[in-house]
Amino acid sequence: MKTIKIILGILLAISIYSCSGDDNDRFKPVVAEDLEFFQDGEVEMLFDNAGPDGITMVFIGEGYIKEDLGKIYGTYRTDAERYFDYLFSIEPFASYQEHFNAAIIYTESQSRTIPHEATTDSTALGAYTYLGWTGRNFYSASSDKIDFYKNKLPSGYQTNSNTLIVLNERAGGNACYACDIAFSGSSSETTMVHEIGHSFGALGDEYELPNQSNPPNATFSPNLDVTDDLTQIKWNHFINRPGYENVRAFEGGGYVSTGVWRPQIESIMRGGSSILADRFNAPSREAIVKRIYEIRGLSYDLETFLANDNHTRTAIPTSRKTGPLPVGCLH
Repeated sequence: MKTIKIILGILLAISIYSCSGDDNDRFKPVVAEDLEFFQDGEVEMLFDNAGPDGITMVFIGEGYIKEDLGKIYGTYRTDAERYFDYLFSIEPFASYQEHFNAAIIYTESQSRTIPHEATTDSTALGAYTYLGWTGRNFYSASSDKIDFYKNKLPSGYQTNSNTLIVLNERAGGNACYACDIAFSGSSSETTMVHEIGHSFGALGDEYELPNQSNPPNATFSPNLDVTDDLTQIKWNHFINRPGYENVRAFEGGGYVSTGVWRPQIESIMRGGSSILADRFNAPSREAIVKRIYEIRGLSYDLETFLANDNHTRTAIPTSRKTGPLPVGCLH
C-alpha cells in the first residue's frame, strides 16, 4: 500500500507540473537556426586551379529558399561541395583537376516547388519540368536567368564554363549534347556526372529503352558505333591493349537493343549494378580528355593519354585542391 501511495504521489506531482502553465522550455527541442546567409547572386570560387583560361565548373542551385542558404546549417553549400567532390573523384576529372576551377553561384528562390510545364517567379531560374520523349520528366529553365547569374562570375571565367544546375529535393536529370548545361536533382551526384558526360564530353547514352527500334545517329558519339567490327569500330585502338581487356563491342545502346554497340558492359553512361557502373569507360575518358585539351589549346596524342589514364585514382578533397578564395559578391 505504501508503494502504491508513493507512485500516486509522483503521478500527481507530474500532473500538477504539466498543468501549471510553466513557460520553462527546457524540455522543448532546440532547433538550430542560421544567423548569416549567403546572398542571392553571391559567388564563391571553391577552388581556382587554372584561372580565367581554365575550365570552370559552375554549381547553381534551383529551388533553394533562404534557410537553405544558411552559412552553417544550410544545404546549398553542402550540396555544392558534395557534387564537386564526387565529380573530381571520377576519372578523368580526378587526374586532370589542374585544368579546372569550381565556382558556386548562390541563388535564393521563394519556393522549393518546381512547377510542371510552366514558368513562375517563385524560383530563381524559372525552372520547370516537362514530359520528355523518353516518357519521364525533364528539366528546363530560363536561359536569360541562367545567363544573369553566370554573368556574375569573375571576368573571363564564363567563357569555358560548364553549368551544373541542381534542383533542390528533386531526382533525375537531363542535358543536351556538347552544350554547357546539365540538370540534376539534388539526390544523386551520379546522375549529374552522367549528364556532364553529355554536356561536356558529347557522350551518348549506352542504355536501351522499351519500344525504341530506330537506331540513333551515332556519328558524333565517341562511345557508340553502328558496327561491331573490332578493326573498324571507333575505339579499335583500345582493343587487345593490355589493361583494357574489358573494352570490346557490346550490342545495345543509344536507346535500342540491336544495331548499336557500346565499348563496355557497364559504365556511368549506361548504369547498372557492377563496380564499373559509376565510371566512364576508356573511350569516354579519352573523349573527355580530348575536350579538355581542345579547350586548353593543348595537342592530344594517344600515348600521353594512355600514360596518364588512371582508373582508380583517389580524388583530392575539395578543401585541399587549392586554398579557397575569399567569398565575395562579384558583378
